[in-house]
Amino acid sequence: MVFESRRSSRDVDGRCTLVTISLRYAEFANVLDPAGWDFAPTAVNYHELYDVSSDYYMMVNIWADAGAEQQQLLHEKLERAFRCKGRAECNAA
Repeated sequence: MVFESRRSSRDVDGRCTLVTISLRYAEFANVLDPAGWDFAPTAVNYHELYDVSSDYYMMVNIWADAGAEQQQLLHEKLERAFRCKGRAECNAA
């Protein structure tokens, strides 16, 4: 799943800059374990998180650098997207 966020900031001279951050996040689970199909936290055995705006070839997994709150938010967003049904529900995920 790819998440993109934009934020603007002002530098010392007062110029406004738009920064786009694109994150690519994935969870890998053992599909032989029935809990793996429900993305139970105990069944997810690997996470990948990349900032593709600065690491286009996804060489540096930044999952360990993300805080627990960020990790939980990413997991919940991915789970909502996985379970959604229909355009309206999936666009909101």
